[in-house]
Amino acid sequence: MVYVPPSNPLRTWDFRVTSVPIVGAGAFSPVSIISLTIPGLATTERLAVGWQASVTNQYSYNVGVGRYLTFASQPQYTAAGASSFWVTPAAMENVTPDRHHGLVAGSTSITAGDFISYDGDWCLNLCIYARATGQGGSDSLIIDGNGWMTVHRF
Repeated sequence: MVYVPPSNPLRTWDFRVTSVPIVGAGAFSPVSIISLTIPGLATTERLAVGWQASVTNQYSYNVGVGRYLTFASQPQYTAAGASSFWVTPAAMENVTPDRHHGLVAGSTSITAGDFISYDGDWCLNLCIYARATGQGGSDSLIIDGNGWMTVHRF
């Protein structure tokens, strides 16, 4: 028997930022580009989460684009701490000059109680970071605004 999630998932297309700073190798400067609040989330609930964002590398060098997902008590939270938890490990891929555009996409299925200890309103935040060897300063990776985040509750 295959479980089919409810037909009314939570969705957002509201990107919070349009660029992410490119930092040198070894540095870490994540930005939450999209957040989705899950009202009344119970620790016993399972979630199917999907996300997609497109980025543009307008430079003549490779840019490593990393991403991870956090649960937090507030939108746009990028770090793990007392009220925030990493849901997915960080993953990274290169967006080369000849490729120019990159797609940051993923999905996961989680049990809320693995990350949160009490029922309430919680936010999922898609965090992006960009790195390039020998780079830094004012260069930024462009977030194209074409993307989404969807959560199915079951």
